[in-house]
Amino acid sequence: PQSHLSWLPFDPEESQSYIKYPQLHSTNPIRCKVRAGEVLYIPAMWYHRVTQSQFTIAVNYWYDQRFDFRYVFYQTVKS
Repeated sequence: PQSHLSWLPFDPEESQSYIKYPQLHSTNPIRCKVRAGEVLYIPAMWYHRVTQSQFTIAVNYWYDQRFDFRYVFYQTVKS
């Protein structure tokens, strides 16, 4: 079994991703650094990529969620 789930089939930091997925060039990633004691709010269903530079504890809380990742995948494929 897989030890992790790849939500997106590419790594935007790898140059090969831009060859395989040319529309990736039209994206505008937002980068931020969250420091000790800070909180980052990511709206529900926003795709995101996280990299930790040191030991990190992350807590996700989705409240009043009436749909899950399958909804987002369907909406992406549909458009």
